[in-house]
Amino acid sequence: MFPDLTKHPEYLGEQSHAWCNQLAAKTGKYEFPWKEIFEGEPAVSTLTEKLSSLLHGKVLDVGCGHGTYTDKWACQTEELIGYDVTEGFIRTANQNRKSNVRYVVGNTHDGLPFPDDYFDFAYTKKGPTSWYKEGNRVIRSGGTLLLFHPGDGNGEGQNSAFVFRDYLLHLL
Repeated sequence: MFPDLTKHPEYLGEQSHAWCNQLAAKTGKYEFPWKEIFEGEPAVSTLTEKLSSLLHGKVLDVGCGHGTYTDKWACQTEELIGYDVTEGFIRTANQNRKSNVRYVVGNTHDGLPFPDDYFDFAYTKKGPTSWYKEGNRVIRSGGTLLLFHPGDGNGEGQNSAFVFRDYLLHLL
């Protein structure tokens, strides 16, 4: 019989802030295998296809991790801001960022440090859902949202039914 690993004194809950800090300290990246299929295709492929056809203007990536996926979109945007709670991931992201990309450390539970109606487009790729309410403030009316989140079992992705005002909303 296997022991209950959650009882180990050094156990860190998956996707917790402490878990992300430990991962950042060891690897500097937010990477782990995730095999989700959406309409017969890998879900991340579907997200990438949608983003490639929709991205424009000033863009916010919430939960950007170490920035590799964020930087991919720099050539399609006027300005791109990646936002993440884990300082170690943001340090990694800043090492190779493009000139129109900026990375910001912060916790979505504390709100978003951006002006009202600033962004034309915002997306999350498996990032937190706690920023959704603030999305109403920082994304301009008529802006676009692309939300991709499977839920993490720790409250993110649960009860995330916020009403967005006048947005083109895509849910994956």
